[in-house]
Amino acid sequence: MADKAQHAVRKQYKCLVSQAPPLGPLVHWILEDQRRQGETAHSVVVPEGTGGAARCELWVEQVEQTELNTEAADLWGARKAFEVTIALITGRTHQIRVQMAAIGLPLLGDRLYTALATKWQHRLQRQSEGGVEQRQQQEHGWLEEDEKQQQEVPGRGRSWCLPALMQPLAPIALQAHSLTLLEDGKMGPAPMCFSAGKPWWRT
Repeated sequence: MADKAQHAVRKQYKCLVSQAPPLGPLVHWILEDQRRQGETAHSVVVPEGTGGAARCELWVEQVEQTELNTEAADLWGARKAFEVTIALITGRTHQIRVQMAAIGLPLLGDRLYTALATKWQHRLQRQSEGGVEQRQQQEHGWLEEDEKQQQEVPGRGRSWCLPALMQPLAPIALQAHSLTLLEDGKMGPAPMCFSAGKPWWRT
C-alpha cells in the first residue's frame, strides 16, 4: 500500500548548491538516524548490501544558475548559486540533503552535511587510490578521524558536527516546490498540481 501511495504522488523540491550537478537519476544506499555520543542525528551513505540500509533514488530534472536576493546572499555568503529541481522517487530522512552531499554538493546553509560531505569525498579518494578501509568504515560511511575530530567537547558534542549543533535552526537552501496527484480522487480528476511558486531566495 505504501509503494502504491508513493507512486500516486509526484513531489518536486528546489535546492541551491555551489556547482551544477549532472542531470538524471541519483541512487544511494543510506542508514538513517545514525549517531554516536556527542553527535546530532544524521543519515550516512553506505555500500549496497549493508544490513539495514535503504535504497534512495531521486531525479535531478533541471539546473539553472540564479542570482540570490540580498537576504539569501548575506545569509549564505554567495551572490549566485545553482538552483536544482529534484523529483523524489523514494522518501527518506534527509534524503535530498544526504544524496547531494554524497556527490560533493551539500546544500547551501547545510552545516551538518557539509561536514559529512568532506569526510565522504575523502573516503572515496582513499578508495580510488587503493586504500584499504576497515569493515566498520565500509558499513557506516565514516572515515578514520584524527584525535581532534574524535574528541568530544564537554557539554557540546563532537567537533565535526559542532556547527550543526551550535546553530540547529540555521536556514538550509531547500524548499518544497510542487505536489502532483497522479490518480483520480476526492479532490478531483488527475493530474492535479499544487505549486509553492517562486523560491524565496530569488531576486
